[in-house]
Amino acid sequence: MFGRWKFVFAFFRSWAILRGCDGSSRREGGEEGQGKSRPLRKADLVDFDLLLTMDEENFADTLRLDPEGKFHGKVKAFVDYLRENDAPRIPDPYYGGDQGFAHVIDLLEDGCAVLLGELSEKD
Repeated sequence: MFGRWKFVFAFFRSWAILRGCDGSSRREGGEEGQGKSRPLRKADLVDFDLLLTMDEENFADTLRLDPEGKFHGKVKAFVDYLRENDAPRIPDPYYGGDQGFAHVIDLLEDGCAVLLGELSEKD
């Protein structure tokens, strides 16, 4: 819980359970996250106001949880919040070594700054 906002990190693929945070996911001077996540559930479409996806496959999978399209407006691509970077998706950092993690952190910091600004304006 972060103030009045609740964040949950969810995934579709079972292999994501096997990954925990490792030292390469920490930026110098920053803090390492706890690396906890859970599978995305259909109920999340009802329980959350916004569901952010990291790539096209996750976006399509999330929409498939709602075949009637009732909650499609809640599903957004994280890259839509990027302002300082241009990327078609948030890549999997495990395939890019230390530079891969640094690149993903740059993208996430960019998008999170925009997202938090928008959420604060609505609050």
